[in-house]
Amino acid sequence: MLSKTDFMLFLESPMHLWAKTHDQIELKLSSLHEQHLIQQGQKVEALAKEYIETFLMPLYEAPRLLWQPDYNDGKYEIRADALIWDKSSGVYDLYEIKSSTSIRRDHEYDVTFQVLLLEEILDLRRIYILHIDNNYQLGENLDLEQFFSLEEISTKVEKRREDVAVLRQKALDVTQMTTIVSPRST
Repeated sequence: MLSKTDFMLFLESPMHLWAKTHDQIELKLSSLHEQHLIQQGQKVEALAKEYIETFLMPLYEAPRLLWQPDYNDGKYEIRADALIWDKSSGVYDLYEIKSSTSIRRDHEYDVTFQVLLLEEILDLRRIYILHIDNNYQLGENLDLEQFFSLEEISTKVEKRREDVAVLRQKALDVTQMTTIVSPRST
């Protein structure tokens, strides 16, 4: 199965995905800097969960939060950050959490990869990215409501849908290649 992480690696370098899939990459220990970034990301996720529970869930009628659920369809697999089920309309809203201060193109591809799979399983209504507000200045206490910025990206996901569908199939094809095929020989 192709994970979202593998898909993002494919977008960076298709042959790195092939090498990873075929155990051709020597695994190295994370640097102190990489470990620090991972820890920061985990802290942001914890704060985001608190933000979602405190500020977003009350906007729904009898909501249910699905926190980091795993899904797969036999070909692709994802772990969504947060899904909120809205009882009144019987649909889900997807919330992707980013520890960055803006939405980048790769975030749109990341979320679109998730949406393509989730739509096969759930009725999705809107897609959001929750990220750190780049205008936030820490005072004496953390103001969680001001710390995060929430942006709906449903339209951006729709524009990326066709491209991501093609790319995820190409990525899956790369993982199934037994040998590297030179672009010149095709």
